[in-house]
Amino acid sequence: SWKLVERLGSGGHGEVWLARHEKTQEPRVYKFAVDGAVLTSLKREITLYRVLHDSLGERPDFVHLFDWNLHEQPYYLESVYVAGGSLEAWLQAQGGFEHVPLSQRLELIAQIAETVAAAHSVGVLHKDLKPANVLIVPQADGPRIKLCDFGSGGVIQADKLEQLGITRMGFTRTLALGELTSGTPIYIAPEVLAGQPLTVQADIYALGVMLYQLVIGDLRIPLAPGWEHNVTDELLREDIAAAADGNPQRRLADAAALAQRLRTLEERRSHRTAERAAQAQVEAALRTAERLQTRRRWMLGVMGLLVAGLAAITVLYVDARRARIKAERAEATTAAVSQFLNQDLFKGISTEATGTQDLTVKTLLDRAAKEVDTRFVDQLDVAARIHLAVADGYGSLGFFLLAQPQLERALALSEQRYGRHARETLDVLESLAANTDMLDRHAESSELYAELERALVEREGPQSTRVLALRPAIAWANFNAGNFQQAAGELQTLLKDANTSGAFNADQLADVRSRLSSFLFWLGEYHESEQMARTAIAHQSTFTGTELMNAAVSRMILSGSLVELGRLDEADAELSAAMDIVNKQVNPDDPFMGTAFTYLGRLRLAQGRTAEGTTMLERSLAIRQKLFGADGSSLVSWTRHLVGEAYAQAGKLPEAAQALREALAVNEKTDGPAHPFSIKIRVTYADVLRETGDTAKAAATLATIEPKALATLPPAHPFRTEYLRVQGLLWLKQGQSEKARAALSQVLQTYEECLGPQHWRTQRARKERSLAT
Repeated sequence: SWKLVERLGSGGHGEVWLARHEKTQEPRVYKFAVDGAVLTSLKREITLYRVLHDSLGERPDFVHLFDWNLHEQPYYLESVYVAGGSLEAWLQAQGGFEHVPLSQRLELIAQIAETVAAAHSVGVLHKDLKPANVLIVPQADGPRIKLCDFGSGGVIQADKLEQLGITRMGFTRTLALGELTSGTPIYIAPEVLAGQPLTVQADIYALGVMLYQLVIGDLRIPLAPGWEHNVTDELLREDIAAAADGNPQRRLADAAALAQRLRTLEERRSHRTAERAAQAQVEAALRTAERLQTRRRWMLGVMGLLVAGLAAITVLYVDARRARIKAERAEATTAAVSQFLNQDLFKGISTEATGTQDLTVKTLLDRAAKEVDTRFVDQLDVAARIHLAVADGYGSLGFFLLAQPQLERALALSEQRYGRHARETLDVLESLAANTDMLDRHAESSELYAELERALVEREGPQSTRVLALRPAIAWANFNAGNFQQAAGELQTLLKDANTSGAFNADQLADVRSRLSSFLFWLGEYHESEQMARTAIAHQSTFTGTELMNAAVSRMILSGSLVELGRLDEADAELSAAMDIVNKQVNPDDPFMGTAFTYLGRLRLAQGRTAEGTTMLERSLAIRQKLFGADGSSLVSWTRHLVGEAYAQAGKLPEAAQALREALAVNEKTDGPAHPFSIKIRVTYADVLRETGDTAKAAATLATIEPKALATLPPAHPFRTEYLRVQGLLWLKQGQSEKARAALSQVLQTYEECLGPQHWRTQRARKERSLAT
C-alpha cells in the first residue's frame, strides 16, 4: 500500500525514497540496499538504533525506525519522514544563512551536540556527522533537530551489544567497531585520516567543523589553517578551537560541553567583559600603589581602590558563574560593595600604626564581618551578599569555623529579603551545607542538603541542571556519614543521568568521576578506582588555571589506588605529576597541602622510606590541626591515625598507641563508633596493642566493634579483612588455633583474589597463616 513518490538521495549507503500510503497519504522514508555493502550498512544502522532505543528510550532527537526487511529483496529500512529536510536544505528554504540569526544557528549546533553526547553516553559513535545527516523539524518554539544515518556508526565497547542482548548485525570479525567505513573528508578528524582508531573525539571534531561553518555562514568551507580570521567573536573562536583542535587530547572531552558553552555564550561574554574591567581596575590600583608606596598618607586611598577592584571581580564573577541575579541588580550591588569597602572598611585603621605588610586579608574580612550589618541595615540584599562574600573569603583561607556564622547570617538576611525558597536564598543554603560538611557536622549538613534538594526539585524538576549539580554534594555528605556504598551508587547513577541529559560540562563530569574514584578507593575496589581516576584524568588533560587542581586531585587518588595495588613506581610518577601542579598553584602552608602530604606520606611508607613518610604525615597533621583544631574533625583524627601507623612501622609502639588512642577518641565523638573510619582506627589500635604484648587489652578493644557495623561493609572490604586478620592473630595468641587458622585462611584468600599472590599484604598473610598450622 506504499507508493514511492520521490528519490531523496543516493550514495554509498543506498537509495533513499519518500513514499506515501495510498489510502492515508502518510509519508515515510525508505532506504534501500542495492548491494551487499549497503546491506551491511543497513544492518549496522538497525543494530545501533536498537542500542540507542533500548538504552535511552524513545527520543525525539533520533530518527525513529518503524520497520526493516533483511530477509528478501528489496532490503530496506522504513523510518519517519521529516518535512524540513536536512540542515542544508532547511537553510536554503529559509532563504540562506542571512535569514537565520546566528543565535538560532548556535542553538541548532547545541541540540546536535546534546544528541551526540546522548549517543556517546551509551557507547555509540556516529562516525559520519555532517549537515546532510541532521534533519530539521519546524516547531512553534523554534526548529528542533533529528540525527539520522548511523550506517557508518560503531560502538565503543563490543560487549555493549551482548549486555543488551542485541545481535552484532553489520559488525563482522574483520570490521573493527571503531574503524572508519566512510565519511565526508572535511568532517573527518586528522588523527583518523592518519590511520588512528575513530573515537568520541572524532565525532566532537566534526561538531567543531559544523559549528565553524554555521558561524561563518557557509557549509562548503573546510576548517583550514587561518580559519580564525573568519570568526570575529573571541568566545566562538575558543569554542571552535576547543571542539576541533588538531590534537584529540586537547579537544573537549564531552559533546555536551559544547552545548553548554554555546547556551551560556552571553553569560560568558558578560563575565569576560566584567572580569577584564575589574582586572584593569585592580592593575591600575596596583600601579598607583607602586608609585605612592613611599607616601603613607595615600595608603588608605590606594588600598581602597585595590579592594574595590578585587570586590568587583568577586561579585561579578559570582554573578556570571551562578547566573542568578540580573545585571542591573549586580551593578547596583557592586557599587554598594565598593562604596562600603572604600568608605567604611578602612575607617579607623591608622596608617601610622599599620603598614601594608600588617594589613592581611583576614584583617579585612574580620572588619567587613563586623561592620556590614551596621552599614547596610536597610539593604538586606547587599548585606546578605557581603556576608556570603566574606564567608567565601574565610573558606578560601581555610577558616571554616569563621565562615559558618557569616553563612548563617547571610541565610537569615536572604530569607528575610527574598523568602526561604527564593533562588538567592537557596544559593546561600547550598554554601552553608557545604561549609557545615567541611566542619564534620554531617547530620546537620545532610538535613540542609535534603531541604535544598526538595526546594530545587519543586522549582525546577528532578532532572534540572542544578539538581544534578547538587547530587555530588549529597553523595559526599552520605560518604562522610559512613555510607560508602550508597555514596558510590549515587555517583554512578549521576554519571549516567548527566551523560544522558548533557547537563554537565567536561569539568563537572571529571569532578564526578574523580570523586567516584575516591569512593571506590574507600570501598577497597582499587582496580575500579584506578580506571575511574584515569578516565577523569583523560578528560582533565586540557584543563588550565584553577581547574588544574582538580586534575591534581585525580592524580593523587590514582596514586593512592596504585599504592594499595603495590605498583609503587606508577604511583610515584602520578604523584610527582600532581605535585608539579600543586607546587605551582598553592603555597606550602595552604590547607590543600595537608592532602598532598597525606598521599606523599603513605607512598613513602609503602616504599620503605619510613622516616620520610612519617615526617610527611606529621606535616599533614599539623596543617589540619591548625585548620580544624586538635579535636574538632574526623579529618584530623584520621590523619593522626595515619601518623600512628607510621610510628608502628618505625617500631615506635608506645607513640603509635598514644596517637591511635587519641585518634579513636576524636573519631568516635565526631563520627560515632559504627563509622567505617572508627572501625579501622580501632582495629589498628588493637593491632598495635597486640604487638606490644597486651593481648587482653587488644582483644577487649576489638570486641567493642559491633558485628552489625562490620556488616555494613562489603565482605572483602579492607577494613573487614584487617579486622579478621587481627582477630585471627589474637586467637592464635590465646591458643585458639582452629579459629585462628580459619580466620587467617580467609584473610589470605581475600588478599590473593583482590591484590594478587605477590602483593606484600598477601605475602604477609601467607606467612601469618603458616603460623596457625
